[in-house]
Order: sequence, then C-alpha cells, then structure tokens
Amino acid sequence: MSHDPGSPLLPPVADAPDAPPRSLLDTAQRQDRRLFDSLSEGVWERDLKTGEAWYSPRYKQMLGFTDHELPNLQEALRERIHPDDLPFLEQTYAHAAATLGDAQGEVRIRTRVGDYRWFRGRIRVWPDADGKPAVLVGSIYDVHDHKLATEALKAQHAVLEERVRERTRGLAEALEQAEAQQYAAERANQAKAVFLAHMSHELRTPLNGVLGMTQLAQSLASAPEQRRYLELAKQSGQSLLRVLEDVFDFARAEAGRLTLQHEEFDLAELATETLRGFMPSVRAKNLQVSFDYVGTITRVGGDAGRVRQIVSNLISNAIKFTEQGYVLLVIEVDALDAASCCVRIRMRDSGVGMDEATAQKVFDPFEQADSSPTRRHGGTGLGLSIVRMLAGMMGGDVTVRSTPALGSEFMVELRLLTLRDQPLTVLATERDGRGGHAWLLMRTAANGARLHKRLERIGWSSEAMNAVLQAIERLEHAPEIAPDCVVIAEDSIAPNTDFLRLRRGLPDDVPITLLLRPDFDLGTVQAAAEEAQLRVMIAPLTPADLYVLVQREPTAGSVPMPLASVPVRPNVLVVEDNPMNQIIAREMVSALGMEPAIVASGEEAMVSCRCAAPDLVLMDIQMPGMDGLETTRRLRALQADGSLRPFPIIALTAHAMATDRQASLDAGMNEHLTKPIQLDELRHVLQHWLNANPAAA
Repeated sequence: MSHDPGSPLLPPVADAPDAPPRSLLDTAQRQDRRLFDSLSEGVWERDLKTGEAWYSPRYKQMLGFTDHELPNLQEALRERIHPDDLPFLEQTYAHAAATLGDAQGEVRIRTRVGDYRWFRGRIRVWPDADGKPAVLVGSIYDVHDHKLATEALKAQHAVLEERVRERTRGLAEALEQAEAQQYAAERANQAKAVFLAHMSHELRTPLNGVLGMTQLAQSLASAPEQRRYLELAKQSGQSLLRVLEDVFDFARAEAGRLTLQHEEFDLAELATETLRGFMPSVRAKNLQVSFDYVGTITRVGGDAGRVRQIVSNLISNAIKFTEQGYVLLVIEVDALDAASCCVRIRMRDSGVGMDEATAQKVFDPFEQADSSPTRRHGGTGLGLSIVRMLAGMMGGDVTVRSTPALGSEFMVELRLLTLRDQPLTVLATERDGRGGHAWLLMRTAANGARLHKRLERIGWSSEAMNAVLQAIERLEHAPEIAPDCVVIAEDSIAPNTDFLRLRRGLPDDVPITLLLRPDFDLGTVQAAAEEAQLRVMIAPLTPADLYVLVQREPTAGSVPMPLASVPVRPNVLVVEDNPMNQIIAREMVSALGMEPAIVASGEEAMVSCRCAAPDLVLMDIQMPGMDGLETTRRLRALQADGSLRPFPIIALTAHAMATDRQASLDAGMNEHLTKPIQLDELRHVLQHWLNANPAAA
C-alpha cells in the first residue's frame, strides 16, 4: 500500500468500476490536509500494514516543534511518551484494533523543552476491504492545566476528609490539623485562580469571534433589518460579556484575589466616556439621559478600571429597570484634605423602584428585585453586589433610596487621592471671573435646566428656547440682544433647520455649538454645519468642555478629529496566532483607516519590525514559541540601544486577570486590552497612542 508523501494517510478505498479518478482522490487528500492543519487539535494517522505515519504540523507545534523538526516516524513520537503511560497506550491501541472501534484516554508527552504535559487523545481504527485493521487515526489536545487543577482539587478533598477523622484526637493533633488546613486552603485558592484564569481565557476567545464578526458585519450591512438584527446580536454578546465579568470578579473576590491598581486619571472624562457608551441603549428605549459634575477636582489617583466598573454597573442597572422617563448620573467631589477627596456617585432613575424589604437585600449576591419565574429583567444579581464590594475596597460604601413605581437613587461614596495639578483650577484662573449669556436651544426642558445650572457655576447666565427658528426671529427683530454663545441640542435639529440664517444673525465671534449624542449620525447635518461654521461637541459635557463651549474664538479641540492625524494611514502590526482573531483585528484596523499587517508569532514580529518599524503593535500574549511578553521585552531592548525607533505596543489578549495586565506593563507594553475587542474602545486607545509622543510611549 503506497501513499502520497505530501498528503496525510487516508483510509483505503476499494477499487470499483464507478470509483472516482485518482486525481480527484489526490485533490481530496490535499483538502483533508488543509483541514487538519487548521484544527486546534493535533491529528495523526498510521498505516498498520506498512508502518507509514503522518503527524499534522499542529500536532508537532503543540509539542514545541515546527513541522520539519520532528520526523513523521512512529518511533520519534513513541519515545516521547512517558514510560508509565506506555502500557496503557498499547492496551488502548490493541483494544481499538481488536474491536475495529475507537478509544480515548490521557497520556503525558515530553515537549521540546523536556517537560511532560498531559494530552487527551482519541483514536479510531479503519478497516480495509476485507474488514481487517488497516489505518489508525487519532487526535490530541492539551489538558495539562485542567489536569493539574483537577488533581489539586482531588488532593484538597482528600485532605478535608482526613481532617474530619482527626477531630477527635488530642490537642497536638488539633494544632497539626490547623496547619494542614491553612496549607490546603492556599492550595485550593491557587487551584481556583488557575481555573478562573483558564476559563476566562477560553470564554473570551470565542466571544471575541462572535462580537468581532458582528461588529464587522454591521459596517457592511445595508438593509435596516440586517442592521437591527446585528445590533441585537452585539447587545446580546455584550450582555454575556458583562455577566462573565461579574461572575469572574465575584469568584476572584471569594478567593481573596481581587486587588486594586493605582493610576492617575480624570474622573470627569471617565464618567462621561462611560455614559456615552450606553447612549445607544438609552436611545433604543427613548429615555432622557442627563449628567452633572459638581466640584473643581477632576484629576485623581486610584483604580480607574474599577471606578469605571462601578459607574457602568450603576448605569446598566438604571437603564434595565427604567422603561420610560429619565436616567441621571451626578458626580460630586469634595476635598477631604490636600491629598485626598470624597467622591459621591449618584445614579437616579424614574424606573420601577423597590419597596423597603427589597432595597435591604438588593446588594446581596445573586439577589434581584424580582426573582420569580415570570420576571421581566434578567441578570445574575451580582452587579450591585460588586459595586458594594469595590466601594468598600476604596474606603466607601453604597446606599439606595427607592419608591415603588417612582424610581430609585443609588449613591456610592469613594475615597480617592487628589492630584496636585487640576485643569479646572487653571481654566477658572484664566477666565478670571469673566462670564456671559448663552442661548440654549433644546426641546428637553430638564436637560436645559441641568445645563443652565452647570453654566451658572462658571459664572454664565442662560435662557432656554425650544427651536432654532425662535432664536432666528428674536435676532432679526432685536439684533442688539445677541448672546455670547449659542448651544443647539440634537432634539432641536430638523431636516430644514437653517443654520446659515442663524449664523448671519450673530456677530462673527459668537460661537454656535451643536451638542450631539455620540451615536448621532453627523452626516445628516455635517455639510450645513460646516457651511455655517458650527462647532460639534459630544454629550455629555465634562466640566472642562463647558469652558470650551463658551470660548468665543474657535477651538480645534471641540471638533471631532480624524482617528490618527499623523501619519494619515498608520501602519499597525497585529501579532496574533489565531486565524479568527487575525481576521477580526485586520478588518477592525482597516475600518479605522489604518494599514494592518499580520504575523502569527513573536519570531515573525521581530523580523517584521526590524525590516520596517510599524507605527503601533497590537500584541497577543499566548503564542507558541516566543510569547508576547518576551517579544515585547526584546523589541524594547532594541529600542533602548537605538537599533529600532520607538513605537507603542498594546497587549490585545484574552488574559484578563490583574496579574496579566501587570505582566504586560512590566514587559514594556503601553496598555493592556482584553478580548473581546470592542471597536469603539480600540478606536479610543489607538487614537491616544498614535497621537502621543513616540519617545514618551
């Protein structure tokens, strides 16, 4: 029996008058090989009559070898099996051959670096035309981490059983038992941490494919029904991601492994960016959304990611339980001393509300206002529990006031560090008490009242009008009453709004600003806005945005800029070994107006960067051979000695633990992004680092 050496062995095919031509079979064999090479499992075949064997490149890769480094010989692989596992393996093969069936089991195989890893294998025997064993087909996949975690848990279980039997022994034995308990608990926590990290990675990887492809499909969809279906699919995926985050955070806290990071950030920008991310959900339910920030301290020190999580959970909860009316986010900051401040995050809504009994247990894990089988609102019941846990870690607490059918107000209090430089203090000093008068053109009275109060805090008066035409008529009848600035909310914009007529009625230096939601289709008014020299600002406004709003001379910062201004089409190197993730990253980078290049390993990344340094690198962490951390360390070393120009390196990985993020930063990466990739988040991060000083990056 002979085989094409370039193809995997296939089950023998009996000659028959109607059998397909040999060329067709050869084509099928080549197709089979491509299929095998793309699988995440390693596959192999052996001819039981001739002894010929074939092992897929993925099989060898799992052991740390390239295809050409390990020969397709049974002996070459057999000698790598752990000696203790050989009898079991031979018995399994013999049973499968005798029954012409299949079998499976776990064995240890020595990798290229010399250590043994656990693999789970499946085999099947294919007969020839006479019904005798002819070809042995199998596959393997890595179960090493799962095996170790399982063994650790079994060992812990055995320790606990032994401890019960020792309860009746003397005092010395009781002391020994306590020591064993402490040791066992540490092992259990370690096993849980390994399991959580593994499960987080394994769940994020396929979810990245689902959400990534959905977002890419949205950019290509033309029919309204298609866009609606894809938006619903994306929202479902994001809901699943939030559930996973809550579950993993709760499990980390239970294991005592939830820790806080420290970084400097702008609290006002964090709150507004988080609220903007929920705007599509708010628009879909036709809710009024408002924001306010009270205080002059915005630059603080603490765990920005966890503060964002608190705000996000509060907003999500408010939107979920509010079918009509409004949601309002208010941030209040007061100085405690020169180095610290008290932050109060208030989230109000006009939703279903709660009675006193429900409000008392709403922060308990897995508790919900309605836990009946007919409940309308889903969720794990962990969001508010995590808010309380994080608030406690930041020296604060959370409370709720609620009335059934009238809504709720959640108030979170945190203690954060106050940074020395505060931009609002500088802006207030520059204006030196100078005020003015603003016209607020908006139909939503509550938003007009909220903006009126915010402008009062910086020394400005204002009055509200519900239409652009009303402002035009007032100017034409009494041009001497022209305001010092005009703000037009999107609810006052109509298809026939005459922006140019309004512009002509005002002095040239009086700014007109369109205040739009982040999901507003700017293309519908862009031409008219440019002709009338209107600014565009995105709601909600930060305290610093208010000063830009009333500034008379045009400010480039108030108009949305292209994602990356220098260079026009930045070159982004994507280092990723997973084919699905390669497609998603490439298409997203292209959609953001950049030029992507894809490499599948750390070694290839080193070669690519030496040949032509990119403008930015998106680096996967877990890769065969040289992983992302080592690749980053080597690239930074080349940049340090002047062999390679500086460029930002961003981790893009399914490893989401705090220790993973710290490992990325320690290796020299600028930021750590976790999968699934969110297009808006990727846009924000790339914009920040591509426009940053490369030397500083």
